[in-house]
Amino acid sequence: MAYKIEPAISGTTLPYLSHIIPPKYWRNAKCYTYTTVIYYESEPFVNASVVVWLEGRNNWFQMGWTGNEFDDYVFARLTSNGWHNVTGKLKTGQGVYLK
Repeated sequence: MAYKIEPAISGTTLPYLSHIIPPKYWRNAKCYTYTTVIYYESEPFVNASVVVWLEGRNNWFQMGWTGNEFDDYVFARLTSNGWHNVTGKLKTGQGVYLK
């Protein structure tokens, strides 16, 4: 199954973070949303929430510690058995990328 990943916002549209993290940290950042599926099966009276969260980081020392990261997040509130379409969020390009 192929995932359709759609751009949500770019790194230049994250001004609310500029007072916490320098803008250069976010200049390569890109955010995407995508749809995937989750299969759920339980007793009829059970409701469940499922969270899948994946993070990746690279850190190195080059005149001080630096690095980059991504994270991928899916949340689903499930109330019935079977396959469910859910929306995920992927953030990439956070941090320093050497050329």
